[in-house]
Amino acid sequence: MENYTEFCSNCGNPVEANQSFCAACGAPRVVAPKKVCESCGMELTETQEFCGRCGAKVGVQISAPSTDAINQYNAAVPKKKKSIVLPIILAIVLLVVAVGGVLVYTNIQEQNRIEAIAEYKENAYTFYYEVVSTGATMEDIGNEIKTSWSAYVTSSRYNGVKYSSVDSAVAAAQSYMSSEISTVKSNNYTIESLYDSLRDVPDSSDYTLREIKNLVEEVYDAYKEMYSCIISPSGNYTSWTSEFKSVDTELADVVGDLGDLVR
Repeated sequence: MENYTEFCSNCGNPVEANQSFCAACGAPRVVAPKKVCESCGMELTETQEFCGRCGAKVGVQISAPSTDAINQYNAAVPKKKKSIVLPIILAIVLLVVAVGGVLVYTNIQEQNRIEAIAEYKENAYTFYYEVVSTGATMEDIGNEIKTSWSAYVTSSRYNGVKYSSVDSAVAAAQSYMSSEISTVKSNNYTIESLYDSLRDVPDSSDYTLREIKNLVEEVYDAYKEMYSCIISPSGNYTSWTSEFKSVDTELADVVGDLGDLVR
């Protein structure tokens, strides 16, 4: 008896290897496809998972040489490490960006602080210069008022004129120094503005800045007393001349101290 390895898929009768159709029912012979490596074409058994010739995984379509097939297989196999490495890389990048941002911000803040300190010191020097200049002019005006007032007290003449009252004598001196008085009043606006800009220091931990601020306040107070004494003289001759001498001396002293710090 012949051993048949194939049977008709339609009627079940045996089919010989050299037959293309079933002799019983005429159905075409169906040949089961052979299992071959899709990389190198080697015939495989049903149980093989990898090609014995090129090492390719069964079912992975590869048209490249065997070395490329291996690489493609390795790439097709899931790797858990990739899912861990990517978040780590992202975290490192974010950390670097954050640290860089903090450093940039800190550098900007420090640069702003340095510029603010330099501007403060520059304003302090301008304030000092304006007070010195205006103080000298106020001293000239005060000396002129003192001269005219003294002339009235001693019944003498001031600029060839003998005045009958204190007010007229003082007014004459102020008229004579009208240009200087206008300069003082104009400078006063500048001094007031500079003082306002110096009332707050940019860095309270800086000892020199705190010293400058304290002296600026003392100079400003002495300046305002001198300004009031010259622009609006009051009282009698003795009290006014005493006040004029006192505020003039006080202003000169504190201005000198401020100059030692800002010059």
